[in-house]
Amino acid sequence: MGKHQESMDAAGADARLRPGSLARLGRAAGGLLFLLVVVLYQVHLATGAGRGPNARVLCGLVMLHAVAFLLADRENLQRWLRGGALIPVWMAQATAVGVAVWLTGGSSSPFLFLLHLLVLAAALTAGGLGAAAAAALATAAVVVIAVRPPGDTGFALHDGIHLGVVLSSLWLVAYLGRRIVCDVASERRHLEKANETLAARYAESSLLYAFSHSLSSATSLEHLALAALDQVARVTGSRMAMLFLYHRETDELTLEAATGISESALAALRRQSVGPDAPGVAGQVAFSREGLYIPDMTASEDLHVRVPLANLIGCRGILAEPLVARGQLIGILEAVSATPFALTASDLRLFRVLCNDLALALENMRLAVEAQDRARIERLVNRISQRIQSTLDVDTVMGTAVRELCVAAGASRCLIMRHQEGAPATVTHEYCQPGIEPVGVGREPAAGVCQRALVTDSTVICDDVLHDPDLSPEDREELLSLGTRAALATALRHRDQIFGAVTLHECGRPRQWRDADVALVETVAGQIAVGVENALLYEETRRKSEEISAKNRELEAFVYTASHDLRAPLVTIQGFASILLSDHGDALDEDAHFYLERIRTNTGRMERLIDDLLELSRAGRATGQFMDVPVGEVVAEALDALHARLREREVELVVADSWPTIACDRERLLQVFTNLVGNAVKFLGPDNKHPRIELGWCEREESAEFFVRDNGIGIEPDYHERIFAVFQRLNDLEGVEGTGVGLAIVKRIIDLHGGRVWVESSRGEGATFRFTLPWRREASS
Repeated sequence: MGKHQESMDAAGADARLRPGSLARLGRAAGGLLFLLVVVLYQVHLATGAGRGPNARVLCGLVMLHAVAFLLADRENLQRWLRGGALIPVWMAQATAVGVAVWLTGGSSSPFLFLLHLLVLAAALTAGGLGAAAAAALATAAVVVIAVRPPGDTGFALHDGIHLGVVLSSLWLVAYLGRRIVCDVASERRHLEKANETLAARYAESSLLYAFSHSLSSATSLEHLALAALDQVARVTGSRMAMLFLYHRETDELTLEAATGISESALAALRRQSVGPDAPGVAGQVAFSREGLYIPDMTASEDLHVRVPLANLIGCRGILAEPLVARGQLIGILEAVSATPFALTASDLRLFRVLCNDLALALENMRLAVEAQDRARIERLVNRISQRIQSTLDVDTVMGTAVRELCVAAGASRCLIMRHQEGAPATVTHEYCQPGIEPVGVGREPAAGVCQRALVTDSTVICDDVLHDPDLSPEDREELLSLGTRAALATALRHRDQIFGAVTLHECGRPRQWRDADVALVETVAGQIAVGVENALLYEETRRKSEEISAKNRELEAFVYTASHDLRAPLVTIQGFASILLSDHGDALDEDAHFYLERIRTNTGRMERLIDDLLELSRAGRATGQFMDVPVGEVVAEALDALHARLREREVELVVADSWPTIACDRERLLQVFTNLVGNAVKFLGPDNKHPRIELGWCEREESAEFFVRDNGIGIEPDYHERIFAVFQRLNDLEGVEGTGVGLAIVKRIIDLHGGRVWVESSRGEGATFRFTLPWRREASS
């Protein structure tokens, strides 16, 4: 298009040179005639006639004509005054002619004045030939009168020079009169041309204003494209136009809108590759980034070979321009005609302006649509995420997803299809817009689009079922029977395993799926996968929890049964040992007494161990509901139960004055304080002269922290964790009885309440057992 514009501008420049050349020739001829007048006047002065009254006349004539031509000649005026013409050419010449007629004729005789007026009238009305004829007749009259005596004519010509001046004046009047007519006509043509130019510019401005208004008022890409194609028809006069959009990701063009193109041609034009040898004009223009204007394709034999798609459309004239905004290719605007184009330079310039405005509008709309799509996707994802987080049911998750996705994407139908290994995919969840026929849950729909998404683990796009080469005839027929013309599907994954696909259907018409649609479907598919993952994890966790609970119940039942079964023989053994000692003790020797005492001691220890095991099995379960318990009462009851042992060791007790009220299991808390205080008494040490045990508490942000402190033998740091395990005890003191279960019971009870227990101690420095209880805690199962 650039070369075509240059050739049109050059042709216009040549057309403007021709009238300018004629004007310069006219001015040169006039200058020669005036030079002749000046020469004649100088000869007249040289002969001595300059002293007569006609000297003033001749001088005025020459000077006025010289000034008139100086003002009329625009080039001389620019050269001398460095500016444009001060007054119009025809106005300067008319003034000069009028003054010359008055001076030449009026001061000599009314007859000469009349001749000048007649010649001027002929020049103004009769054209060039009429002016020449009038001047010739006036010349003949002057010559005839000049040869007659003065008395016969009423005026006299002093000599031949005077005669020459008068004749020159007559011809100059004829010439200048004609120049007046020509310049007035030229000025009129110039004004008409200016008016035509202004009218054309006004029409262009009106068209551009209307186009800009339609672009600014367009609410969608479809409206924007139709407005652009309508303006193209006004500029080019052809109703066949196409708008292609460029996709950087795939480096291809897609047809966004078209007018006047047949359906069969649209199928081939819907997607075009980009390159120097692309089959379509749009692909070649997109590659070169330069406009293309072919007035008539029949002018070149190889054009039909270079642009094969042009033959499919059946066009002869082609006009295509790249749409570029901010340095990026947006698309191609192409106009074609079944007849040769005959566009002017103004038409081509206007087409380029339309393309520039359209490119900016498309880019702005793209940015606005992207922002809206991002906001829409974020809102949808947040909404789906909230609903997914509010439920852990897989069916609820998928039902919510298909409904929200279908509405957000503006699709006709949304399906989720799931499949088991070795079985075909079936519809498990579906949502349809009003008036759309459902596929039906449990149905096995056409596998074309869905199956490709499942097999390739990717997103499959089908803009038009009728022209998708990857669809089999059977799949195409079934989709069309459901009214589906376009489809978009992506796979659903769970733990690197594909378990289904989500599919959008557009019914009734093809649909060119945008990048935002693809991003929306893929994002929602990810949310569905997350929801399914959470639901399956919850189900698995719940199942394992039930299994663990069942195992715990079995274990507790086993412990209870085993303890009961173990207790019966122990009671029997202990009973028989006591009978032997009481009834037959006198008959037994010292060794027998020793053995029987050992049996009684060990069976008692075995009985206590069984009791502790039973208590440990029950410690992980609450005895009732948690309620507000005054901890001070529990501490007092625990100390009262251990009163005898404390008094026996003469232990100094330091107990806090005030205690909190906390939600807990009262019986379990009593067991904790009893075990910790009893444990402190056991490990005070035999050489402790001033045994001391302190009980207190402190307030934390979310819990109350209690402690039992003693000044006993202490615990090595290596044993701080181990002592809370079952059957772990310190064997540093002889004669200290214990089963190694008491602290394990304490830990299990504190865990039941949602707290934690630990010990702070060093060897020989006593021990401080601390545990926390939350301010509010519901009973755990």
